[in-house]
Amino acid sequence: MVALAAARADTPGCATVLHFNNAGAALPPAPVVETVVEHLRLEAQIGGYEAADFARDRLERVYDSAAALIGAHRDEIAVLENATRAWTMAFYGIGFKPGDRILTSRAEYGSNYIAYLQVARRTGASVEPIPNDEHGQLDVDELADWFVADANLVGGEDGLGQGFYLQMAGFENGRLQTAARAIGVMQAAYEDARQYALDRTVFGRPVGDYQLTKVKLARMAVTIQAARQFGYAVARMMAKGGGSMEAAMIKAYVGKAAEWVTREAMQIHGGFGYAEEYAVSRYFVDARVLSIFEGADETLCLKVIARRLVESAKG
Repeated sequence: MVALAAARADTPGCATVLHFNNAGAALPPAPVVETVVEHLRLEAQIGGYEAADFARDRLERVYDSAAALIGAHRDEIAVLENATRAWTMAFYGIGFKPGDRILTSRAEYGSNYIAYLQVARRTGASVEPIPNDEHGQLDVDELADWFVADANLVGGEDGLGQGFYLQMAGFENGRLQTAARAIGVMQAAYEDARQYALDRTVFGRPVGDYQLTKVKLARMAVTIQAARQFGYAVARMMAKGGGSMEAAMIKAYVGKAAEWVTREAMQIHGGFGYAEEYAVSRYFVDARVLSIFEGADETLCLKVIARRLVESAKG
C-alpha cells in the first residue's frame, strides 16, 4: 500500500490544486508523465507506428502484471482508453435475446441510450426507463412494480423467496476483499511506524533502539504476516467454490487486528500519531470501519461462523 504523503509527493499537480474531477482522468503521477513524454519523443524521432512496435513488448507485459495482481489470466484483462469505451464493450458483450428487458434511468448518458436502442432493435430486447422521484433521481420505490420473467429468477425455482440469503452469500467475496483492505492498512501503518522509529530520536537515541519499540514492531509484523497467509488460504478455498465460513472468519479476525496494529503504530509515533499531518492517524480511522461494513463482527460470529460450526458438528 502506497503511503499517502509519498503518493502526493509523486504527483506534481497536488502541489497546486485540489483535484476532484477524477471521472475522466485523475492527476497523473510523475512516472506516468515521464513515460508519456518519453514515448512522444520517441514518436517524434522514429514515427508513431514504429514507436508502438518498439513499446509492444512492454505494453504486453501490462496484461501479465495486472493478471498476477488480481489472480486472473491475461486473457481476462482488458485495457481500454476510457471508461465509455470499456462500458460499451462490456454492454455489447451481453447476449441479449427477444423478451429481455434493459432497465435504465431517465437521467442516462446519451451514448448509453444509443447503445440500448441499437441492441434492442437488433435483438428484440426492450428498453424500459424507470421513473424519477421528486429529486430527479431514479425512484427505487418504482422498482417494486417491475417484474421479470420466471425464467430469469435468480437461483431458479429453488431461489424463490431466497433473495436475501443469496445476497448474503454474495457478501463472501466482499468479506475477503475487506480483509485484504485491512491487511493493506496494517502494512502501511507498520511501514510508517518502522520508518518513524528509525528517524525519531528521543533522549539521544532513535525510538527504534528501545526494546519496547522493537517488541511492538515484531508483534505487528507477526500479526500482519499471519493475516496475510490466512487471507491467501481463504482465497484459494473460495477459488475452488468453498471457504464461505472462512471468509467470515478472516474478515472478523483481520478487522480487529487492523485496529490493534494501527493503534500500535500511533503509539510509536507518540503525539504526532494523532496529528493529521501524519498518515498513521488516518490509518487508525480507516481500520475502525473494517469491523462494521460487509457484516459487523458480532453478526458474523453469531449468524455465520457459530451457526456453521454447530451445523458441521452435528453432521
